[in-house]
Amino acid sequence: MSLIPYQPFSDFDHLWNKIKLSSDGNSTALLSPKVDVTEKDKQYLINAEFPGIDKKDIKVTLENGILSLEAETRKEEKKEDKGEIIYQERQYGKFARRFNVGNDIREKDVEATFRDGILSLTLPKKLVKENTINHIPINS
Repeated sequence: MSLIPYQPFSDFDHLWNKIKLSSDGNSTALLSPKVDVTEKDKQYLINAEFPGIDKKDIKVTLENGILSLEAETRKEEKKEDKGEIIYQERQYGKFARRFNVGNDIREKDVEATFRDGILSLTLPKKLVKENTINHIPINS
C-alpha cells in the first residue's frame, strides 16, 4: 500500500478556490484540512485538522481503496445588536481530503479518534509477502 493523497484535479481546484475567495470574500469553497501523515513499522498515522467542527459533523468513509475525510461548517447568520462584521477571514464550507490507501485495507482495520479539533486515523500497512515460487504441474 502506498498512502498517496488522492486529488485528481488539485491544481484546478486550488485555482478555482482562489478565484472564488477573491470574488466574494464569504466563500463556501471546498476546503482541504491540513494533514500530517506518519509512517511507522506496521502502520500509517494520519492527523487532520478540523478546527471548530464537532465530532458528529465529521464523516470518514472507505470506498474502493479511497479513504475520505469530510466535514462542513456553515456561516452563522445572526446579526449582532452591537454592530455588523466589517471584515471576516474565517472560511466556511465543505472540508474534504481523500487518500488512495489501496484495496487491501478494510474499514474494520482503520481506527479513528477525534480530540481538540484533530482527527487521528491509524491504518495498518499492507504485509509484504515473501516471493514464493509455486510449481505448476504439467499434465500429460
